[in-house]
Amino acid sequence: MRTGPAVSPPRSRTRSGRRWIGIPLALVACLSIAGGAVAEEVDLEGSWYVLIHYKDDHGGDPDQDRWDDRLWIFESKGRRLSWTEYPIVVFEDESGRFERRHTGQYARILHAWEPDGAQRANIAAGLQVNTRGSKTKTLRGSDAKGWASGRRRSAGSASVVTYQEVWSVEGTPDLPIFRRADFMGSDGGRTDTMEGLTEYATTKVRQRGDLLEGTFERDGTRHGTFKMMRSGGAKSLGPGSSQQERQQQAFRRSVAASPQIRAQAAQDVKEGLDASGIFLGAADLDLLAGDVVLWSMDGVPPQEMRRRLGERMIRDYWSFLPKGASHDDGVLYRFPFDPATARPLLLGAGGEGAEALGADGGSGQFEALARHGGWAQQSFKFGMPEGSTIRAARGGEVARVVDGFEPEAGQDLGGNPNGVWVLHEDGTAAFYLHLADRIPVRPGQRVEAGQELGRSGKPGYADAPLLHFMVIRVDEGGAPHSVGIRFDDGSEAGVTPQVGYGYPGGRPSS
Repeated sequence: MRTGPAVSPPRSRTRSGRRWIGIPLALVACLSIAGGAVAEEVDLEGSWYVLIHYKDDHGGDPDQDRWDDRLWIFESKGRRLSWTEYPIVVFEDESGRFERRHTGQYARILHAWEPDGAQRANIAAGLQVNTRGSKTKTLRGSDAKGWASGRRRSAGSASVVTYQEVWSVEGTPDLPIFRRADFMGSDGGRTDTMEGLTEYATTKVRQRGDLLEGTFERDGTRHGTFKMMRSGGAKSLGPGSSQQERQQQAFRRSVAASPQIRAQAAQDVKEGLDASGIFLGAADLDLLAGDVVLWSMDGVPPQEMRRRLGERMIRDYWSFLPKGASHDDGVLYRFPFDPATARPLLLGAGGEGAEALGADGGSGQFEALARHGGWAQQSFKFGMPEGSTIRAARGGEVARVVDGFEPEAGQDLGGNPNGVWVLHEDGTAAFYLHLADRIPVRPGQRVEAGQELGRSGKPGYADAPLLHFMVIRVDEGGAPHSVGIRFDDGSEAGVTPQVGYGYPGGRPSS
């Protein structure tokens, strides 16, 4: 596109009783040099998100701020320039953009909307577009002389009314001016010719040419400003996804994101789970609350909602853990019970002893948990008589508690017995499973190494009373991985327990 310096200034011209005047680019260049600034050049080729703020003299309230937006794509094709406009763009989160009217339709909110951080990231990644109303024009010319699409002559008949548009770009690569002129009339002269003009005149170029700012005007009745920022490529909405559907989805998401509504939903979820003996931290509750709001808007009945909540909890079992955390291998863990009596290791790392224990486990990730395989390989199951005190092996914050667990007939919770999850400062977590009812700690509580977390009791889906202990981390994708750890036995290196021995002490168990 850059075939030479921009030397052709915008022309002064009268159209339909209005006058629009451009500032000679040579003067702009001189002012920039005098001020010591280095002009940033614009390479138009690629995708651009265009946001317009304006007021409408012919609107019901001429002082009301309004917004509009679109996506422009420029492609250089030899000596030609292709300019495509998508007038309908869709964000993943439409918050602040549309509101639902009593008719059920969605209308643009009247204000000077600006994208937030997440929406700006959406722009950078690429917006979805509706191809309805999109247009493409081929422009000829150069940076030096300007670019313009051709204007075809209509048929020579007064009975034929034609509509044409001429798109042009001038002032590249310094301060581009984009014009969209439209004409309606006939060559026969029996109808009046109606002409309109939309102009985007750049006054500032920032971010190394990736952000343009300037003035906007349409036919002398709509005037304001525009921003034009570099964007990711256009993504089609795809078949079966209408703009109305997308706006409805966006509206639902905006409701679910409301702090007040979400807080109330979180409180309702908390009360329901507390009554079932499941105690979650704030992060867990917030995730579930968003789903509950959406389900409520869809009219999901309470019984079905409870079923979905159970599935969601299993799917997001490790949601409270920060992704990509690394374990501090210098930490030696306390044995998670009173040291006065040695407890035998029934099932060790890699499933050692599984055959003798007869553990066949559940399904999916919980099968690995039962067998100490896959992601749960570095697990330890200690024989633990009911009523034995279970203590924190390492200090941290209680993230999740499941209490009062007793599966009903036909109920499948993935083998989730009573337990306590403690988040460590390095982003890993220890969990303590198969505890008795009435666990004394709750999410958000700080516990120190050696502090009581509960007592051994109900075996859950195990064949004998025991304590299942493991430390986990999640990778960048959110997948769990058990961590190889060592327990403090008084030695400098610590010890990894082995099946057939009792701990503390490491003596053969009878």
